[in-house]
Amino acid sequence: MKIPTLRCNIRLVENSDVDVLSGVYIPNVLALPVVQQPAGDDGYVSGRNDEATRFAMASRYGNVGLLVHNYLSGKLFSLLVVGDEVRLVYGDGRVEYFVITEVLHYQALEPYSPWSAFRNLDSQDVLSTEQMFTRAYAGDRHVTFQTCIEANGNSSWVGYLS
Repeated sequence: MKIPTLRCNIRLVENSDVDVLSGVYIPNVLALPVVQQPAGDDGYVSGRNDEATRFAMASRYGNVGLLVHNYLSGKLFSLLVVGDEVRLVYGDGRVEYFVITEVLHYQALEPYSPWSAFRNLDSQDVLSTEQMFTRAYAGDRHVTFQTCIEANGNSSWVGYLS
């Protein structure tokens, strides 16, 4: 996939809506339009390739969560590394900058349950659903990339990049 320049990406996702996140750009890695979750459907994740979904619940904490399926654009999330520069593009062309500071890998202990506990694959610590949400989405302004990861024959483990 050829990654456009930031300027081209901005032109592709501009829609003149000042407050709506419309794209995410990481040089040499990805350039994706961002769609919003439908009101009241916090479990919605776009089924389209080359598209990310803004996680509404993260917005309530003043942060940005981007969701994708691992078999679609989630493949690109696995390419992200600490130090990558992230650019969030809003509908009016405004750009907000972040840097990836950590990569987290967690196993959903009950992968098909929205209330699953999560095991940190590096430290083996276990977090409740609430603790995991707080870990990934609360705190100072940041962006979190979330997709499932496939491991041990299960395609619904959870991985986070922040």
